[in-house]
Amino acid sequence: MDSHLAWAIVSIVLFWPLGVPAAVNAVRADRLAASGDQARAVRSAGAARSWARRATVVGIVWWVLSIACVPLAVSAAIDPTATAAWVREHL
Repeated sequence: MDSHLAWAIVSIVLFWPLGVPAAVNAVRADRLAASGDQARAVRSAGAARSWARRATVVGIVWWVLSIACVPLAVSAAIDPTATAAWVREHL
């Protein structure tokens, strides 16, 4: 049984508010599997996978949007009036 702990750790880096529940469920799945409670371990591993998937998707979107906004922020710092005009025209 895969507890998805590695994916949960990566998801913490991408978007920690959703990555933390993934890691908690992954660790819980490992502990339950070690104690022999396979049914609950599988459920916890599934929850870890679900939280990690959400964190990965939201994190990637968050990072892409953040990086995409850097040129706009730099432009606004250099010439705020030109940036405001561009925003009015294009958004």
